[in-house]
Amino acid sequence: MNIFRGSSGQTEVDEIVGTPLLKVMGLDRFDQNNQRVSDQNFDFIPGITIDVEHAELIFPTLRPFDDGIKQYFERQNPPVTGIDSLLFPDVYDTTQSGAANNTISNKYFMKGLINLGQRSKIALGFNVVEGSVQVLLNGSPMTPSVDYTVDYILGEVVLRSEQATLPGSKVEVKYEQNDLFQLASKTLLGVRGDVNLGKNASLV
Repeated sequence: MNIFRGSSGQTEVDEIVGTPLLKVMGLDRFDQNNQRVSDQNFDFIPGITIDVEHAELIFPTLRPFDDGIKQYFERQNPPVTGIDSLLFPDVYDTTQSGAANNTISNKYFMKGLINLGQRSKIALGFNVVEGSVQVLLNGSPMTPSVDYTVDYILGEVVLRSEQATLPGSKVEVKYEQNDLFQLASKTLLGVRGDVNLGKNASLV
């Protein structure tokens, strides 16, 4: 993941005032050995820099493209001034369309790649036959209630095995469904009998 700045008629760049934008935004503070030194790579730290469940970035400042940039350069020794042209407050102070039509042409872009791996929940739909679900991991059966659970009311399989959620894992689900509408033919028979027992009596 990286952050770029674009301006009218110029090529997008990933730094301002000679400093990588990831570092300015507080998203590159550690190297791959967790040492507190910038390595020009995004710090993938769940709960700190990224919300994995919702696929959202977490910035250390409330307004990273405005106050965040200003605060970073104010902390330098000596402080860097004259950076107002690099700020983009419109993204916080106006509507989305208003910020997009900003004539200052001071825009920031976030670009990157993501590998989602397997989802922890697999929807099967309604009317799943109870007891019919079988889950296979890379061709081998998984253990019910240990590696996975099944909610037959919601029609959903919940994977509990970490191996099943790793990128590249092949998960197969086999199950049966009840027909929503069942058609059947029925035959109705009726019998009527009359018995005359005399002038004033009869059975029907």
